[in-house]
Amino acid sequence: MNDALCSDALGISISRVACAPSGSAIGLSILKSVPTLADTLELGTWLHPDYFGRGFNKSIKFAMLETAFSTKDVARVLLITTTDNTRALAATRKLPYVRFDVTDQFADLANYRAFKIGKAVVISAIEQIDWQET
Repeated sequence: MNDALCSDALGISISRVACAPSGSAIGLSILKSVPTLADTLELGTWLHPDYFGRGFNKSIKFAMLETAFSTKDVARVLLITTTDNTRALAATRKLPYVRFDVTDQFADLANYRAFKIGKAVVISAIEQIDWQET
């Protein structure tokens, strides 16, 4: 959480704490730049397991995509998921206009991320041009 706050302060990322209707914090979502792709942001979301399956993840991602495409001059937002995270992969498929598994188009980034975390990844993208239609 401290890393997210510091990155926000430096203008490197945009983070939001996700809250349940009761007001309690249930997760965190972060938009951050992709250094090798000037017109691209990466979206990451963490949600407490007690709130899985209730629609929060989709709502959180939708709000962050709105933020990305309305406040940043970006062409696309990437979602990078490990291949073993079946829950996140399923959630990604549910997003409107997602181009699922475009990993080959971002092979250098996929290889770097896989090396860094020690697991293979799937990269999916949402293009601004498609999002404008929502």
